Amino acid sequence: MTRFVAIFLTAAFLCSTAAGAAPPAFTVDASVVLASLMSLTDNHLKTMAGSLDTVAATPAAQSGDWSQIEPELRKAASLNVAAIVYYINANGAYWTISGGKQPTTVADRPYFIRAMRGERPIGDLLASRSTGKAVAVVAVPVTGKDGKINGVLGASIYLDQLSVLLADEMRIQPGMVFWALDPRGTIAVHSDASNVFVQPLKTPALKAVTERMLAAQSGVETYTYKGAKRTVLFRKSALTGWTFGFGIVH
Repeated sequence: MTRFVAIFLTAAFLCSTAAGAAPPAFTVDASVVLASLMSLTDNHLKTMAGSLDTVAATPAAQSGDWSQIEPELRKAASLNVAAIVYYINANGAYWTISGGKQPTTVADRPYFIRAMRGERPIGDLLASRSTGKAVAVVAVPVTGKDGKINGVLGASIYLDQLSVLLADEMRIQPGMVFWALDPRGTIAVHSDASNVFVQPLKTPALKAVTERMLAAQSGVETYTYKGAKRTVLFRKSALTGWTFGFGIVH
């Protein structure tokens, strides 16, 4: 059984002090912060999935009629993190609450194929076909009155906005860093939202440490990047399969 190692990280952060006084050292229990990061992220995704499940159970969703589905989906979207929210019929045609019927289909998207088999994909990363933005998908099947799956409700969560929200919720300070990688090594969320969708495996200085973290369930890594040493505690989420990391830049 792999033992999850707790580490304490110490750094100096700016805070309200007397004039001329040096900022105090602030000790962070990295295991607690990492658990908080994972819990907050997973809860945002699970809450979205729960909202979609609620809509999927309505007669409106079961009808397959967009004019009936749209008001219910709009309510669900208003209660959750920023996302493109949509309905997909059994042929892959889809409608979004912001743009109505879309000119393309998503019939080839793996999350759609899985949802039509009765699965509930959570955390697939892709570039949205309606906006081109980096998103994480949450999708749930819709079962018609005949008991057969006749469509899918989905939400493509904006990863840059989710990253900013998480940094705010966690009150991330200068010198702290967090991120999550999907199983392919693509950044899903990051304390610097400009890094979303970057692939560290393509960066020589990060390739080896990224491979080690993706291969393990949890652990601690210390490595140097852009001239600064980083100590990071990491752990894999059972919900999404993402590997989350939290640490400090020395």
